[in-house]
Amino acid sequence: MTDKIIYLTPGDTLSVSVWEEGTTVLLKGGAVYPKLFLDGACHAAVGCIDPVPAILDGGMQLDNCEDVLVFGLVLRGQGWKSEPASGLFINACERVTARNLEVFGFSESGVEIRQSRDVLVEGCYAHNNGFCGIATSLSENHNEHIRIRYCKAYDNGGTHAIADNHSGSGIAIFHAKDVVVEYCEAAGNGWAQRQKNINGPVCRDAAVCLRGPRQEGSRLPE
Repeated sequence: MTDKIIYLTPGDTLSVSVWEEGTTVLLKGGAVYPKLFLDGACHAAVGCIDPVPAILDGGMQLDNCEDVLVFGLVLRGQGWKSEPASGLFINACERVTARNLEVFGFSESGVEIRQSRDVLVEGCYAHNNGFCGIATSLSENHNEHIRIRYCKAYDNGGTHAIADNHSGSGIAIFHAKDVVVEYCEAAGNGWAQRQKNINGPVCRDAAVCLRGPRQEGSRLPE
């Protein structure tokens, strides 16, 4: 494995299909970049080490990646009523860490994990999204070995288009095995949903361990 550092400035191409192993991509603090796609990246890191985080306008998507670290970024959407999208979408990946991210303005989830395993979401702030702040999503294959800790999920309003089920949870766990949610805070979520039966944290078809603060004013569905 090589150790290669790439410094990207605004305007550089960020869509990379195959990354050389050991590549670290550093973004400039305070600068705005378009949405970033990683497909097949292995032993890679993307982030910002400056005091002010870099901004990814439109978020970030990881497909079929292994051993990837994403850190020190702001992922900015077009608003919780915008076209369906999640801020950080982790799909069919293994051993991914998302650390110290702020994610807001997406109609789906701030952070969405789908059919992935060994994922750590740590120190992230997901707010003012639609469906959920942080979620493992329904998929053909279970998510496995997921850890969500020291995160905050505030003011994720809900999806007004959903009339027959809940939306707008701080943290929601679906279709997952071996999940630990610990020392997280979630409050002020679900204010835009169309039904009032339940609100997060939500667990369905999942084995979950909750530690630390519960979501304020909410209950687990029976």
